[in-house]
Amino acid sequence: MQPPPAVQQAADPAATADQVAPPPAGRRGGRPSRILFAAVIAVPALAWWRFGLTATVAFWAAYVVTRPLGASFADWFAKPRSGRSSGAAHGVGYGDGTVTVLLTLIIAVLVEYLAVTRTDVQRQAKPVPLDATSGG
Repeated sequence: MQPPPAVQQAADPAATADQVAPPPAGRRGGRPSRILFAAVIAVPALAWWRFGLTATVAFWAAYVVTRPLGASFADWFAKPRSGRSSGAAHGVGYGDGTVTVLLTLIIAVLVEYLAVTRTDVQRQAKPVPLDATSGG
């Protein structure tokens, strides 16, 4: 039994991006969705940086947008340069397999970098020694 189309779309980030700018959207392809999701992902960062949004809310708000943003860009890199019927430019044309391999390698290199340099590890604050005159 197939789930309803709305449920299928909610589980598929590319479907979310397609709802914003469907593939046969004239000559623009998925550009509107890439621009929109890139702008939307900046909103929580700006709200955290300038307006005091809590880090947890900012993280989760941005995290929700990463899937359609990533799907929009991955589709753009993977899909053919021209549409079959319209001849309009839709993608870069690297192909799904190439994009998958390249992104996997990039992620592996970044994870290895963080594992080696440990730049992502927060340092613990050094304990402040109690002063003998403070009564402690």
